[in-house]
Amino acid sequence: MLLPPAVHDFPLSAVIAAVLRTPNLWRPRALRRHFGVTASIEAHRPPFPNWALLSLGVEPACQHRGHGAHLLEHVLQGLPAGSAICLETDNERNLPLYLRHGFDVASEFVPHDGMGPRTWAMRRPYTTE
Repeated sequence: MLLPPAVHDFPLSAVIAAVLRTPNLWRPRALRRHFGVTASIEAHRPPFPNWALLSLGVEPACQHRGHGAHLLEHVLQGLPAGSAICLETDNERNLPLYLRHGFDVASEFVPHDGMGPRTWAMRRPYTTE
C-alpha cells in the first residue's frame, strides 16, 4: 500500500469503517494503541512532501528469493521522477533490502510511549536522476 504525499496514513473514515466491519478486533485498548502508534510514526516522518510505503509483503514460504526486491523496484519505478518516499519497518531483517534500494535510516524508535515494537523510520530522499 502506497500513499501519495497529500495523504497522511489511513483516513479516519477508513479506520471507522474497519472498526464497524470487525468490531471484535477493535476494543478500546486496540483503538488507543492504533492511534498512539500512528501518532508516534507520524512524528518520525519527513517534514517535506513524500510518498509513504505502508505495506509491502511476501508470503513467508516465498521470502528470500528476490520477490520483495522485485516488488519494491516496481513500486519505486512507478513513482513520479525524483519523488521522495518514506517507510517504517519493525523487522530488522528488512533493513538490508531497503538500504540496497537507496533508503537510509532516518531514526530508530519505540512507538506509543515504549509500548510498541522497535521501529526504523527510513526514507529515500528526492533525487534529480
